[in-house]
Amino acid sequence: MGEDIINEILGRVSKFASFMGVSKGELRAYSSLLINGKMTARELSDNLGISYTKIYSLLSKLENRGWIRRVETKPSRYEAVSVREVWAKIKGTLMDRLTQFEKEFIDPLSSVLTAPSYAVSTISGQKVLEVMTQVLYQPSNKYLVALSSERVVNDEVLKGILNASYRGETRVIATPNVPLEKLSGVEVRIMDSMFGSGLITRNTILLMVDTSPSVLGIMSNHQYLVEIGTVYFEYLWDKARDPRPKS
Repeated sequence: MGEDIINEILGRVSKFASFMGVSKGELRAYSSLLINGKMTARELSDNLGISYTKIYSLLSKLENRGWIRRVETKPSRYEAVSVREVWAKIKGTLMDRLTQFEKEFIDPLSSVLTAPSYAVSTISGQKVLEVMTQVLYQPSNKYLVALSSERVVNDEVLKGILNASYRGETRVIATPNVPLEKLSGVEVRIMDSMFGSGLITRNTILLMVDTSPSVLGIMSNHQYLVEIGTVYFEYLWDKARDPRPKS
């Protein structure tokens, strides 16, 4: 194979090789061994017109990459590994680098870009009770309910609370004026007064405030708000009293 053809091939692949950290000098040394067979460092130096010192550096790098191997000693002779074997090593190295890049850059970046979006919405009037009822029928492992006024309770809400008690932990804190007779079997505690009402599930918090003549509701799926609401509910639960008579 002519020198011009070799140089043309090396020119085409050198940009790709540089991405792999392989120099054009390494490519020339490997190609020369591949074409000419076993050679000593001195023979390769003379063949390529590269200084003897630099040839040893190139041979060392190629040997570490697994592209060539030492087959004789005193003097050492080197031979090129087959192109197919070298290509298999290159593909393995590429996959390792791509996997590392994915792990260190793509995955963390994707987790930031695909982080769940959180919604906060306001509801008012009769719609508040409709939304509350809908949330009570959503799957969850807990339903924490605070009822500060009879204005946030109707038959559908009570049915929803009762239904929720069959699916997950359900506890209700209510003021004395809230009718709870239909909640047989549900854990209930009483507080003389509360600032507002609320409903907390695993993924949702609904806060309700009586702003006569209407009821204003604020709902969110932000886990931080859900956790804060849960902590506050537990605080109220500990302060509330059990309506059952002491035996």
